[in-house]
Amino acid sequence: MVERRIVEIPEGMTIWTITENHFSDYRGNFCGDYRCQHAPAEARKSAIEKLIDILDPQKTSAAALDELAKKLSVSFSGR
Repeated sequence: MVERRIVEIPEGMTIWTITENHFSDYRGNFCGDYRCQHAPAEARKSAIEKLIDILDPQKTSAAALDELAKKLSVSFSGR
């Protein structure tokens, strides 16, 4: 995400500091202590890139998103 300029990291910060401040548990408590984390393995990175592509309007059209939403709806409803 950083390479694609979807997320910018201010000077003196790290991606893990940003992550800590954007995700919380079900109680609203921010998740923490990500500073020791590592970048994902290639297989997982590829999956993350595909999810990012879904959110990128330059890569995914509105029609494609509608089709994806229908497929997800069917798979979650069990129909």
